[in-house]
This record gives sequence, C-alpha cells and structure tokens, in this order.
Amino acid sequence: MAKKVLVAEDEKMMLKAISFKLQKEGYEVHAAEDGKQALELLRTGEFDLLVSDIMMPFASGLELVTEIKTNELKTKTLLLSALGQESTVLKAFSLGADDYMTKPFSPNELIVRIKKLIG
Repeated sequence: MAKKVLVAEDEKMMLKAISFKLQKEGYEVHAAEDGKQALELLRTGEFDLLVSDIMMPFASGLELVTEIKTNELKTKTLLLSALGQESTVLKAFSLGADDYMTKPFSPNELIVRIKKLIG
C-alpha cells in the first residue's frame, strides 16, 4: 500500500513539482495550498508524512508540526524554507519536526530524505 504524504506549499509551481515527483516515486499525495487546508486535511485523514513550507498563509509549517504533536499523530514531518535562518530551524526541531530542507533543493535529495523518514 502506498504511503500517504501531505504536501503543504503556497507556491503553486513548487506544490505541483513536489507532488509530481512524489507520485512518480509511488507515494499517495494530498496537496494543500495553504496552512488552513493542511490543518483540515490533518484533522480528517491519516498521513505518513507532512512535507510543508514554513511560511504559509493562515497557518505556518511550525503550527502544523504543533498540531501533529499535540494530537499525537504518527505523521513524520519534513519542513521546507527559503529562509535558512538558524533560529527557525532550531524552533522547528524543538517543536518536534523530523527533518528540514532549505530551498532551493534537489528533488532527488528530497526523495532520499523522505525514504529515510517513511520508506
């Protein structure tokens, strides 16, 4: 059975690119264009992994990690950010994020990291 991945990214081209790459690798992909959509999906479905941008309208990637941890969901988290600010990275890990990548990134590296997290 395919692993379920929720991709939350407000940049439409990036969302499509990540979703396409994951689908090609055999993952079942659900896409959210902002933090509000992502929260709704997290509350109604079970996901093996959340790949989320940190800076998004309505709810940030950090808020999504908090939602997952607060509700003790088994969802792993990989956050993406163009910021590359150490404080943001440390905050993400302190909230319980499993991994972090700075944009721009290699799609192949993204897949390697995802496979490491959820197989």
